[in-house]
Amino acid sequence: MRTAKPLVIIIMCILLIPILLFSISCAQKEQGLSEEGEHALGEAAEHVPGEAGEHARGEEGEESGIRYTLSETCEEVRKGVWLHLTFDQSSSTFIGTIKNVSNETAKRVRVEVHLSNKVELGPTKPVDLAPGIQVNIKLSAEDQSFTWWTSHAEVGSSEH
Repeated sequence: MRTAKPLVIIIMCILLIPILLFSISCAQKEQGLSEEGEHALGEAAEHVPGEAGEHARGEEGEESGIRYTLSETCEEVRKGVWLHLTFDQSSSTFIGTIKNVSNETAKRVRVEVHLSNKVELGPTKPVDLAPGIQVNIKLSAEDQSFTWWTSHAEVGSSEH
């Protein structure tokens, strides 16, 4: 009977330690901490993987803070404007589309990209988009060295 207690304690430790470490990891992610322990750009944001490594976002603050790798696609809707953006490594250019998916004209729509090296690209030239209208966009990242990026569309006269 004496050997059963240490065995139970060992089994409980084996089960509880991973649960405790997982809980700590989840708490850090909820606070917006990156793997390096630094705060991610902008507000802490839910990281929702979709098909083929893409990320999807709903309407929230302008600065999503979702970090994309060089091969990932940003796809999100903000204030009725759908943004689809990828980085073309061969031309060092961000290429994408913005489309008004609302029933009202979206005024002064523009796109910004924030690079891991703290450089901000854009914003693109502001455009008014009638419902259903789609416009192609490009932002050059020539001569920039970075490992991840974030992006968002801005709508209206405010910066964020």
